[in-house]
Amino acid sequence: MLNLKEKIEKSYLKQLEAQEMDLYIKLGQIVYKNESGKEQPLYSGAIEEIKAVREALEAERKKQEQGKCRKCGTTLNENAKFCPNCGESVQVMGKEQNKICPNCGNPVKATARFCVSCGAKIALEE
Repeated sequence: MLNLKEKIEKSYLKQLEAQEMDLYIKLGQIVYKNESGKEQPLYSGAIEEIKAVREALEAERKKQEQGKCRKCGTTLNENAKFCPNCGESVQVMGKEQNKICPNCGNPVKATARFCVSCGAKIALEE
């Protein structure tokens, strides 16, 4: 059963995902109007909004995943080396943690320099 904090976090994540979808729809409408000759390109504003929402989504997803088992989702003790529910090694989870491509939103390996889905360069975290 989810506690109140987890419900609020999931609700916020859903809100960000809905906002992202609305922005994609808005961008699609702008592109359609531009291609049909009804409007000049105004992509940059919409793209900047999408980037901001995607960054907020990535930060919220990382925040929600932090302290949870990657395999089963059980909340972990701060000093845990193994998940008390499934036995997964916490150290392995940290090393294999995937990142999200800031360009297309697909998961990429933590050590990847480029996204395998869209080819975008991935910033290395230090």
